[in-house]
Amino acid sequence: MKEERMQLTTKDGVVLYGIFVPALNNPPVGGAPAIVLLHMMPAVKESWAAFQAVGSQAGFQSLAIDLRGHGESIMKEGQKIDYRQFTDAEHREKIHDAEAAVRFFLGRGVPFSSIALAGASIGANLALAYQAEHGEVKASVLLSPGLDYRGIKTEPFARGIKEEQSIFVAAAKDDERASGNSCADMAQTLFDISKSNNKKIKIFDGAEHGTDMFRAHPELMHDIIAWLREIYFSEL
Repeated sequence: MKEERMQLTTKDGVVLYGIFVPALNNPPVGGAPAIVLLHMMPAVKESWAAFQAVGSQAGFQSLAIDLRGHGESIMKEGQKIDYRQFTDAEHREKIHDAEAAVRFFLGRGVPFSSIALAGASIGANLALAYQAEHGEVKASVLLSPGLDYRGIKTEPFARGIKEEQSIFVAAAKDDERASGNSCADMAQTLFDISKSNNKKIKIFDGAEHGTDMFRAHPELMHDIIAWLREIYFSEL
């Protein structure tokens, strides 16, 4: 799989590092649809490697980034940062990382309407938040989203999803967070309150969290990509 290391800077001065994987076979018109990939804690960008390979084979380009304070993305305006020392307010600022990744594709001529977001755990919360605040974003993929991860509360965002926007939600039944909440229950809550006309949910047995579900259920990657193809390739 061909990949390229990328360096981005957020509007608040965080230097982000990412892995870009191009589409293996670009569609004939308009360039390949793109996926922004946001990891869970304490994972890093490489946790999306298998998914990026599947997406590339299916015609998607993708960018997986190290969120601020994780992996290689540890500098902000010349000062080191560490997610383990973040306040909830600083975790919420990770939305600027998602913005920078979207801008990367916009700068390459990919329109908003051809960019999806996928996130795991806190990355899922960020993906949903970004989609809710940008009606041009057609789809997001939410792996083990929570109702409140480090101050990123998702119920208002789920209610803000428009009917024409799409969401794919996945979680495991026995995956319980420190709050005592089951990820399956939280995923179902967000799914139920969304007004999306094209929403899908998968609840698995087991306790895998976020991208760890790919190892236990590799078919999930293919299900997600097939769902995204229905959305982004229908007009190409």
